[in-house]
Amino acid sequence: MIIALTGPSGIGKGFIKEQLLRTYPFIEELAWFTTRPLRPNESGGNRINVPDFQFNQLVESGNLVLVQNLYGYRYGLRKHDLAPSPSVKLTELHIDNLIEALRINTTILVIGLITSDLSLLRERLSINRNTESQAEIEN
Repeated sequence: MIIALTGPSGIGKGFIKEQLLRTYPFIEELAWFTTRPLRPNESGGNRINVPDFQFNQLVESGNLVLVQNLYGYRYGLRKHDLAPSPSVKLTELHIDNLIEALRINTTILVIGLITSDLSLLRERLSINRNTESQAEIEN
C-alpha cells in the first residue's frame, strides 16, 4: 500500500510524514531523486541527489516518473517504486503528479491537506521555514 500526502507548500506534509515514520517504523518512505541541494538544517532523508545529466538519463530511460520542475530543480520517483506492494510506503505528492501516480497505481491512498486561510501558508513559508523566495511563495 502506498500512502500519498498532498497539499500546498507549507501545509505540513513533511511534518506529518516525519511523525508517521517515527510512530510506525514499519512504514517505508519512497525515495525521490532530485537535483535540489539540501536546505540548511535539512537531513537527506530518503532523497537521492543526482546531477542534472544523470537525472536526464534516468528520465529518458523511463526509470523516473512523476517528473516535475519546481523552483528551478527537478524531482522524480522510480516507476517501480509506485507499483502495488504488500508493504506500507509513504510519500508526498505534488498535486500536479497525483493523476499520473494514480494511472500507474490506482490503489494509492491519497490524503489531501488544505487550509481555509492562505495567509497561514505565507507566514509558514516566509517566517518559519524561510527557504523560498517571495516569488516562489506567491506562486
